[in-house]
Amino acid sequence: MGLNPMDIRGVSEGAGVAVLVIMTVVATASVGMTVTLVMDEDEGPFGAEFTFDHSEDLGQLLIFYDSGDELRAGSIHIADDTNEVTWAEIEGMEPDEMVEPSNIPARLTSDNAWGESVSADDFVEIRYIPDDDDDDAEEVVLATWNDPEDEPDDGPVDVPEA
Repeated sequence: MGLNPMDIRGVSEGAGVAVLVIMTVVATASVGMTVTLVMDEDEGPFGAEFTFDHSEDLGQLLIFYDSGDELRAGSIHIADDTNEVTWAEIEGMEPDEMVEPSNIPARLTSDNAWGESVSADDFVEIRYIPDDDDDDAEEVVLATWNDPEDEPDDGPVDVPEA
């Protein structure tokens, strides 16, 4: 019973296919891990993710706290160029109450502590400012709406001919 040359060739093709399958699995796993890790980096401090919904007709901005840790209502500051209020002031809560992710938004409008309507061009920033008892924590920006730094550059400008 000698080995047929075809049998030897079959073994090497099988080994080649096995190596290709293993390389494909490793490459796919590494790409998947990279995408997963990059996606996690977009999450803000405290895992806080906010979305915004503006109504031009009503002049109001709805702020949804979509996901993240429970946060102290008096430490969530919402500000623009002229106003700064806390989540507690807008929602009529005690400053020590905790805010958790919910599908019920906070409203920035002239009818509440915000005190003025919100236009589509306004810049709004949500910051977490810890209370005085927490010396280790620092102020962090949780989210922005209409951040001027996020706007793309207009590109090169043509110099007019004289």
